[in-house]
Amino acid sequence: MSLSAPLRIALALAVMISAAAWSQSKAVSETRPPKPAPKPKLTPEQQRGLRLLKASEGEAAGLDPAMRAFVLWQVSNGYAKLLPEKSRSAMHQALAASEGVEESPPEGCEWDVCHLKLYLQRRMVEELVEHDRDSGNYDDVEKMLPQLDEKLRDETTAMLVMGYASKNQFPKALNLLNAIGDDSDYPFEAAEELMVYDSRPEDRLAVFDQAMAHQPRVLGPGGDDVATMVIRFARDLPSAAVLAAIDEILSQAKDEDEGEKMRLGVVAGEKSVYFNSRCQLRLFQLLPTLEDLDKAKAESLLRDNAEVSHALDQYPRGPQSMDPKSYGDSPLPEGEFGNSYVDVLNSKDPSGAAQEQAHDQEIAQVEAKVYKVMGEAENDPAQAYADAQEVPLKTSYSGEWYSPRARALQWVVDRSVKKDPEMARKAMKDLQKLVPDMEIAQQARTLPTITNFYVDVGDKEEARNNVKEMMKLADKLYARDTDSSDPNLLFKGVWPSTALWRRCVQSAAKISPEFAEEIIAQVPDPDIQVFERVNYGATLAGADRFRGAAVEWHKNGKHAGMF
Repeated sequence: MSLSAPLRIALALAVMISAAAWSQSKAVSETRPPKPAPKPKLTPEQQRGLRLLKASEGEAAGLDPAMRAFVLWQVSNGYAKLLPEKSRSAMHQALAASEGVEESPPEGCEWDVCHLKLYLQRRMVEELVEHDRDSGNYDDVEKMLPQLDEKLRDETTAMLVMGYASKNQFPKALNLLNAIGDDSDYPFEAAEELMVYDSRPEDRLAVFDQAMAHQPRVLGPGGDDVATMVIRFARDLPSAAVLAAIDEILSQAKDEDEGEKMRLGVVAGEKSVYFNSRCQLRLFQLLPTLEDLDKAKAESLLRDNAEVSHALDQYPRGPQSMDPKSYGDSPLPEGEFGNSYVDVLNSKDPSGAAQEQAHDQEIAQVEAKVYKVMGEAENDPAQAYADAQEVPLKTSYSGEWYSPRARALQWVVDRSVKKDPEMARKAMKDLQKLVPDMEIAQQARTLPTITNFYVDVGDKEEARNNVKEMMKLADKLYARDTDSSDPNLLFKGVWPSTALWRRCVQSAAKISPEFAEEIIAQVPDPDIQVFERVNYGATLAGADRFRGAAVEWHKNGKHAGMF
């Protein structure tokens, strides 16, 4: 049946109107922002944790500035995973509170925690930078730079340069470096990191020239300066600029040696070479590059320096031969790192310098064994376990806070508990056997690892028993912290007893709420109880472990450690 002309026209119009309406509807739907993803439903434990954090945030208003800043810092940590914006707000409140902290460091104390205001602000800013690392948007922290203490401003600038560099935001990193004043401590390590990520020759040259203009110190802590830039990036820099830098560095080293010579060297794991002057060290660093550019001059300098010549026979490319990872010109793969540094000995007499050198070499050799275990633990737990047996239990440098073998075994346990549970249990049994022979402070570092292992594998009874042992240790540490004849002179928030009770509460909360509340009730100090209630809320909210210090400082000496 054929349709009449009017009906065909009517149908055509209907189709056109329908198509237009669909097209318009589609356009609107495409421009309308997508609905936000539904928020995940909170567990009862998380809800309770957030209530505790909110209550602590309110109570903080009545505390003195140091207590208020510390509590709000912990609250910020507690909010971090579930309420990131509230976390940032609490951190800013904590920073504001820290402005009222009065600095009163104990006499002779140079640890960072001894300068409480700077310590609090440094750690808080570090965490703000860490929070922004994934996004690479550090605008919030950048705005804070003018208000920060000069030292902290320099440190934060370095962190931001490295953060921007790792996200390939090179203009922002360069702008921060360009804004550094003549009186500021130039961040050579951060500038090198930028040169590693930004391989464009023009940018590398700009950073190199800027570093040369900020070269009042020739040899900084760890050895990062223009010399290490020459080692790593000479092939991407104009030869004339590199040769001028080498001349300047050697000239400055010679001038400094005329004032005072010193014993110093390059250490890379178990490898080390030492020299009797800054000039010799600089020649070891720079002669391989100089030989590439001016062979005659390099040979002339080498003829007059037998000690340097011998070191280069052993390591032909100088520090690069000792540790290619530290001196490469491209980013390291995830999880890999270099381990070399410049070791400046303090002793002026030869015998003292020799003893100090032997001490530093022992540290390097033992730590190289620990790093080896750390590198193996992820992919080869059995080999890591075997190598952990070769790590010394104690050394002349480890003191009461540190056992290299315990650290190595802890690493095996942490990295193999899911991949190779039997190997993890084997390493854990070895670790438990070490505890009775440890100093009290080392026990305090080790028992939380043991407790967390049994929590993770579901053995709550063994975990509960370990928490009780931790509580006994915390009581002993508190007795040291409050010793009337020689108390810990630092802020309570960084006392070792506070830190260990924190670990007790974190473990107890994973066993049962009643057990956690029982633990908090047993803390004898009201101020520390305040900290532990915040810690409990943060644990229920699923926060990462709070990274506070655990430090002692007494009139009759100091003991310091982190756990």
